[in-house]
Amino acid sequence: MGGGASLPTYTAHQTRQWKAGDRAIVDLMMPVYYSRSEVTQQDIDTASAVWNLILNDESPEFLKKKADENVPFESCIMWFYDTFYNRLFDVHPVINIISIPISIIYF
Repeated sequence: MGGGASLPTYTAHQTRQWKAGDRAIVDLMMPVYYSRSEVTQQDIDTASAVWNLILNDESPEFLKKKADENVPFESCIMWFYDTFYNRLFDVHPVINIISIPISIIYF
């Protein structure tokens, strides 16, 4: 979730040089949505558009929830972090044990 890559960035040429066993290990360690496909300009544009919606408090899901429910967050980014980390803790409960309150880290 930071400004840098979680893993070293390899070009397609470099990953083709990995041993078959190394590639299999990486595939097992990565999330189910991991892809070795090259990132396209459309991928970058789509990600930028989504982040702009979040940063400008214009996310349709946030606006809908804020209108329909008593959402305790003033901004979309705060709602996003809360949603993201709650889902992460659901998937990987052990992370929750070592977590620090998000408000201390980001705000």
